[in-house]
Amino acid sequence: MMRQPSSFAQLYRWHTRMMRGDAVETHDGDAHCGFYKQRMVKHGPWVPVRIFIERDIDMETGELASDEVMRMEVAGKPTRYPERRFTYLTAISRGEYETLMEAHRTLPVMAATHARISITDTPALPNRSHP
Repeated sequence: MMRQPSSFAQLYRWHTRMMRGDAVETHDGDAHCGFYKQRMVKHGPWVPVRIFIERDIDMETGELASDEVMRMEVAGKPTRYPERRFTYLTAISRGEYETLMEAHRTLPVMAATHARISITDTPALPNRSHP
């Protein structure tokens, strides 16, 4: 029996529904592919999080060559146990994820993920996603 890889729509169904504003359930130990943000410490900067599936696909047959494995990156760095951290994540668009990634690459205050940010010392940047 041929093992078919999961489609993009299957993998990102939960995240797509969440971004549309649909009522979706969140359970401990049940992570979903998508783009997210979280704070590592109270009053710390938002940190971009990506959950995705890693898999090997036979290019000739299109069949899975190994199991699909859920992976997670926090600020672009591989991190373990997405299922343990999922309930602490806030779903965001891919555009917001990419904006946060850029901020973490270019702004020292954003790169310090475990430091609290004081808005009296560090003025907040305006949110450019809203007109």
